[in-house]
Amino acid sequence: MALMLFALCFSNVQLQAQQGGQAARSGATTGSSDWAWGIGLASLAVLGTVSGIIAASATESPTTFSHN
Repeated sequence: MALMLFALCFSNVQLQAQQGGQAARSGATTGSSDWAWGIGLASLAVLGTVSGIIAASATESPTTFSHN
């Protein structure tokens, strides 16, 4: 179950990265490279955050999230 969730989230992250790359590429061709850099960096930040959360939740046992 966790592996399936990880694969689903990873494919979603890849799609977001691809869309960010397309936005950066289109921004560079229209001359608004500052916006393209912002979009690209924001996409990388989202990618890193989501990947980190997924990796952390995959390595932790469910008992560490209980508040007793």
